Amino acid sequence: MTQRRLAAIGVLAAAGGAALLVVNALAVRAGRPLPEVLPLTYRYWEDVRAGAAAVAGASDVALVPASGDAFTEAVVTETARRGIEVTTFWRSIPLDDLPPPTTDRITALEDVGRARLLAVAFRAMGGVAPYLLLWVPVLLAAPALCVLAGAFASMGRPLAGIVLTLLAGASAFFADALFLSYSPVGFYVVALFLLAAFSAWAASTPALRPRPAEFALALAGGLTLALCAACRGGVLLLAPGFFAAGLVLVIRAGRERWPAVAIAALLIVPAFALRPSESHSLWIGVWEGLGDFDRERDHFWSDAAAKRALRAAGVDDLRGLAAEGTMRRLVLADVRDDPAWYAAILARRVRAVLRQDKIAPPGHALAAPNGPGEGAMDGYYGLTRHADTYAMGNASVEVPTWMLWAPLALLATLALARGGEWRRDLIVVAPIAAGALGVPVLVSTAGAFETQAFVLVHLAAAALLVDGAARTVRGRSIRPAVAREGSSATTARDTA
Repeated sequence: MTQRRLAAIGVLAAAGGAALLVVNALAVRAGRPLPEVLPLTYRYWEDVRAGAAAVAGASDVALVPASGDAFTEAVVTETARRGIEVTTFWRSIPLDDLPPPTTDRITALEDVGRARLLAVAFRAMGGVAPYLLLWVPVLLAAPALCVLAGAFASMGRPLAGIVLTLLAGASAFFADALFLSYSPVGFYVVALFLLAAFSAWAASTPALRPRPAEFALALAGGLTLALCAACRGGVLLLAPGFFAAGLVLVIRAGRERWPAVAIAALLIVPAFALRPSESHSLWIGVWEGLGDFDRERDHFWSDAAAKRALRAAGVDDLRGLAAEGTMRRLVLADVRDDPAWYAAILARRVRAVLRQDKIAPPGHALAAPNGPGEGAMDGYYGLTRHADTYAMGNASVEVPTWMLWAPLALLATLALARGGEWRRDLIVVAPIAAGALGVPVLVSTAGAFETQAFVLVHLAAAALLVDGAARTVRGRSIRPAVAREGSSATTARDTA
């Protein structure tokens, strides 16, 4: 089978993987009323109200408290009356049929990309589409998976692309994360898919003069990445992976490096250049996030604990700019005071992410908390099915977590022991891992979502092992055939 045909099959498999993601997500959502799919206390509704308020002419894109809002209740009522389902996300409710959305000035410590995106969409649609934002990450993930399959084909690993996209499609965690209304982590998943695609393409042998289509694809990917970063600030912490893949691309380009630099810049720069001035707080999360493994300095994954620490430092407002600066100062002071303490936390985080320790117990259970700061993590893990669960519609299976990380360990062993193509495969996985470790290691494993999203690294390693095994089998079957042909030719010459 030719490489081109395998690449075409890979793209079809990616489309199948995207369809499977949708099927798995809808299996637990379709037919349920809106408040069950989109609970009214979730951040999702703040974005919907902010988008609607902007269309209605509010001077500020706004985020308002999620409680007993007349606008939200009217959307729920109209959604049921008009028969709008989660599967008909394009249907909208005219703003004239809804009370004015409550508004309040946005804080400087929140991501506003989703609200602004909804404002544009609601204006174009002429009303409020209650399920639209739920679907946006999915609509971005589908082409991202197709690009991912094509990128693996371009590096001569089409079978790996097929296996990876199908495994990602069967992941119950990715299905739930892309459709999660509690958190916009779906945009992070899309960005992670793009990182995997870029890493695979960078490891291929790039043309000395890339075609215009490749520049256009890089720009499209860069704009998509910028949108994801505006909607989920943590996407920017994937940057080490993108820079590592860009470095691989530039090195492999040889003397003709400027086209490679241009492609890498088109993909990476827009996310930083177009970043909104308002973005989610970082240092508050870092301070609280140390509670995943801190047992000495009273860090807890708890807003109440953070408020106590701030009040002790003379700051009253957890969501104000002063809080962000104060938390930065407190964290850096702790690190400078005891670097070994901080290094131990980082090491434990790396191990927890690689081994997925929190979801290791069988029966969809979670590992028991090791301290008071870790217990709040369980609630976040309960918002999605776990990364060790694979599904097809209503059927699902849980695999032992060692099956997740064993392929990465094996691939690393083969790369070190045998080198060659195995080393090249590890070079593909390394930038994905460098990016995927950003949030759980630098911020916290407590958030659960980015911690489990690291499973894409394990799936990529497994897919490359399958591809490598298939190449080995093909090579063994070809060599005897070549030997027989050579023997037949020798006999013919002797006879002559």
